[in-house]
Amino acid sequence: MSFGKISLVACTALTIAVPAAAQEPAGDAPTAVPTPANGAQRYGAADFSRFAPRTALDMVEKVPGFLIVTGTNGGERGLGAATENVLINGERIANKSTDARTALARITASEVAYIDIVDGAGLNVPGLTGQVANIVLVAGAGSDGFETTLRWQPEWRPRLDDNWLNGEVSTTGKLGGTHVTLSLKNEARRQGHWGPERRFDRDGNLSFIRDEIGRYDADQPRLSAALARTAANGNKWNSTLAAS
Repeated sequence: MSFGKISLVACTALTIAVPAAAQEPAGDAPTAVPTPANGAQRYGAADFSRFAPRTALDMVEKVPGFLIVTGTNGGERGLGAATENVLINGERIANKSTDARTALARITASEVAYIDIVDGAGLNVPGLTGQVANIVLVAGAGSDGFETTLRWQPEWRPRLDDNWLNGEVSTTGKLGGTHVTLSLKNEARRQGHWGPERRFDRDGNLSFIRDEIGRYDADQPRLSAALARTAANGNKWNSTLAAS
């Protein structure tokens, strides 16, 4: 509560696993987490159980002393994933239109085997410095179907329009060896201001007082599809389609 205004923000997140057609069963999380290399700090799934995480983002945000850095955090322009300090299975997020937070929010917590916090200078990845989080997924994660994540963040504020449409639904999995991610995201905003406005004349005398209210609503729906595939010779290709 500030300046007589009351703001109520409600947020809920729901993760649903939707199995696809029968395929080879995915491997379970390793019973023994491998020994960290190069002085890495390793956090297994059990380290986050008390937080009841739903996504990989929930887990990384609970790592002590670690802060996710994206291109928008540092103010860099045109560098994309080169500025981010998050890796997935030891590789950069190969999608220029998806930042680290968005990518992690589309990975369910059950897909994460462990998280390593390492010194970027010791990795064979150009441009990485400082602390880096490497999210290692369970072997075979996503090969037995699609994982669907629903994020819904409604907002209710006095004297402003209710915000019911802020959120994202995404699904990720594999089709014939191609990793597929589909998402529908809406960045909805219901903002504004209100209160007394005092107008003074040139001599500083109060002319009148009026009650002012302003509303600024915006919706930014975006439908996107990302495809990633590793060829038999080790070459990787990525493709992204988006409409907004």
